[in-house]
Parts: sequence; C-alpha cells; structure tokens
Amino acid sequence: MVIRRLIAPTAITLVMFGLWMDYLFFSDYPWSAVNLLSKFLVILINIFEPLFDPALYWWVGEIVVPVVMIFCALVLLYISVAKAKVAMTKATLSVDDIVSLPMPKPTPPPAPVEESAAPAVSKSWKLGLVGKLAASFGTLALLFGVAASIIVYTRASDAFEAEIKRRATLFVVGLSDVAARYATAQ
Repeated sequence: MVIRRLIAPTAITLVMFGLWMDYLFFSDYPWSAVNLLSKFLVILINIFEPLFDPALYWWVGEIVVPVVMIFCALVLLYISVAKAKVAMTKATLSVDDIVSLPMPKPTPPPAPVEESAAPAVSKSWKLGLVGKLAASFGTLALLFGVAASIIVYTRASDAFEAEIKRRATLFVVGLSDVAARYATAQ
C-alpha cells in the first residue's frame, strides 16, 4: 500500500495559488471566488466584532487577505518540500548500504528470440512525480479554462439577449409611431 503524503499540501497550495490569481485578475467581477470569500470574511467580522467600521479597516480585504494567502501557500509549499525530502531520505539507501551490497554476478546474454514467436508484452504507462504534477496542473488549467468559458458564455449570452430585446423594443416603438402617424393621416 502506497501512502500519498504530498497530495493534500499540493492541492491546498494549488487552491491558494488559484485564489491569488483570481484576486489579481477577477476580483472586480461579482462571481469572483475572492470577492465571495472577502464578503464571507466581512460577515464573520460583523458577527464577532459589532463595532467594526469598514472605513477604518479597508486594508483587511485589500492587503491582509492576499498577503495571508501568499504566506499560507509558501508555508504549505515548504512543508510539502520538507516532507518530500524526509521521504526521499527514508526511501534511498545510504552510502554505507550501497558499498556493503554484494556485486551482482554476470549473467550470460539471453538467446535471441524470433519476433514471430515472442508474445506481445504490454508495457504499463507509469508517470513519475514530475509527470503527475504536470498532469495535475494541466487538469486544473483545463478545468479553470472550461469554467471561465462557461462563465463568459453565460454572461455574454445574457448581455446579447438583453441587447436584442432592447433593440426589438425600440423597433416596435418606432414602428408603432410610424403606424400611428399613418393612421392619423388617413
């Protein structure tokens, strides 16, 4: 059984990095995760501190939240690297163990096998740590792109629909004005 120790700190670090990027690029939008979290933080502060005046504490949302997110991401990254180093030292042999290992005996080369008689060998596709991290980042980037595309599509379709309705209303009002003038003229 393999114990996966780096998944939780890596996931938390990715979430913190994503929140930081959301703060940098999308904090002006109402659907921003950082905007939602800052509103939640303000609600919690209002619950536990009745004398809270937002004019005096503007720096909570503007400075403290991003700095705390970056600090937490760096701490989690440091913890995951430290745990990886400890795991690597436990998993690798020391120099004394390598020296004391017996030398392997040379084996004669295997006899050549005809290609038609050899059974098909299926190689399993294994990813190393770098491959797993790249796949994780790629998957997160793909999910973020899909989510951003869905949000942009829904916002754009709502805006287009509202503009079409506005233009249709203007056209109907203009047409009714022309029809009213034509009816009074006859």
